[in-house]
Amino acid sequence: MIKALCVALALVCLSGCNNKQAPVELEKSGHGLQEKQRPLLIGRWYSNTPTTEGGHVMEVAEYRANGTFTVSFRIIDKDGKAEEEQEAGYWGTAGHIFFTITKGVVVDSKFIPAPSGMASLEDAYQILELSSGKFRYRSVENKNVYSAIKVDNSFHFPGV
Repeated sequence: MIKALCVALALVCLSGCNNKQAPVELEKSGHGLQEKQRPLLIGRWYSNTPTTEGGHVMEVAEYRANGTFTVSFRIIDKDGKAEEEQEAGYWGTAGHIFFTITKGVVVDSKFIPAPSGMASLEDAYQILELSSGKFRYRSVENKNVYSAIKVDNSFHFPGV
């Protein structure tokens, strides 16, 4: 009797461990959102964001239709000292996520590849607002919120 009870109890416990997944579709579907977002992102964007140290960061990013990007940063500290850098890589969207994968930096018009596999070069952002003229997004990693406006392709940093 005890043996039968143990077997029944084991069967009940094991049946609770059944981890059946819901079926999935083999064809990719649901890309309607990406098809709407991607054309809106193509072009040149400008942002000017204050830093917690009292300075600010200006950014001019260009997202191309082929999935590549370049972004130029002008970092100005609280004393007005400016430093500039430029990165290049790949970009894309997946649902409400915008992501970039930086492949290297540009110095004196020459591309210098970054070491591959560095997690710090892969960024993901939640898209908060996207229109033909405005892009607001939040870093998944640090929760910073950024806001950019679309600018003409000839736009450069103010004062340059």
